[in-house]
Amino acid sequence: MIERQAPPAIAALSGPPSASRLTTDTVALHSPDTHLALSNDDGSCRARCSLWWTDTPAYDDHTVGLVGHYAAADASVARTLLERARERLRDAGCTYAIGPMDGATWFTYRFVTGGTDRPPFFLEPTHPPSYPEHFVENGFSSLAEYVSAYAPELNAEPPASPPLDVTVRPLNPQRAEAELSRLYGLVTDSFAANFLYAPIAEETFLRLYQGLMPSIDPSLVRLVETPDDRLVGIAFLVPDQHQAARDETVDTVVAKTLAVHPDVAGQGLGSWLLAEAQWRARQQGYEHAVHALMHETNRSRRISRHYGDVIRRYTLFGQEL
Repeated sequence: MIERQAPPAIAALSGPPSASRLTTDTVALHSPDTHLALSNDDGSCRARCSLWWTDTPAYDDHTVGLVGHYAAADASVARTLLERARERLRDAGCTYAIGPMDGATWFTYRFVTGGTDRPPFFLEPTHPPSYPEHFVENGFSSLAEYVSAYAPELNAEPPASPPLDVTVRPLNPQRAEAELSRLYGLVTDSFAANFLYAPIAEETFLRLYQGLMPSIDPSLVRLVETPDDRLVGIAFLVPDQHQAARDETVDTVVAKTLAVHPDVAGQGLGSWLLAEAQWRARQQGYEHAVHALMHETNRSRRISRHYGDVIRRYTLFGQEL
């Protein structure tokens, strides 16, 4: 068993297929406390994972450790890897392991555990179908369930006036860093009550979203502001670029983020904003939407029930140590 901490050394051990796309920059962004790997006789990687125990999310009265960057060639090496991962987390003082999660809910987490045969959409985690079985066979059980829904038709008519005195505009790419800095404040406040939420530094948030900027159509990012220029809502839609990779017409948008500030929540602004964003997308020629990776109990899931059917299910696993 190899244990490493340096990002270049971790990224070099890419190993079997994984939902995590490991590069030196990605590993540095995720900041794992350590990385475990099992090697073949020729030095190639058979299984790997990263572990986090510093600044992890709160869960009940536990000290949480995270297992992410997971990959394993087969069930046998998975057993060895996960057993060592649990030992390492216990040594660090953790009482509960959660995975797969690459350090925080801001990054890649969850395994696909069901759904239709629709191909993966942009930003959706993908991995071999055996990976959830690896976790279950080694004592993990479902901690949280998530879904993605497909809206086969975007609304042709604009929604009525917003329920509050607000204006809506697109993201300004000429002021991208300033826009993202404002967005950081909004989503930090909006997501604070979400399951397993843990804050990240603004610098980390900016690096994360700046990496998405080449894939963003600024007109599909809808910012909601009050008359005093306060940002109180966002609908963050991106084109499904996986369609282009399959030589298909890009006619679908992925609703990545829908957030409303807690001060104005419960007044219908989220529902109105999603309808407005989807109508804008239709005006630009898009026909469908995927409402992506929603926790079954989140407000965004309740809003999206009006738009389409579930196409994918995901599970986040946990285990007491």
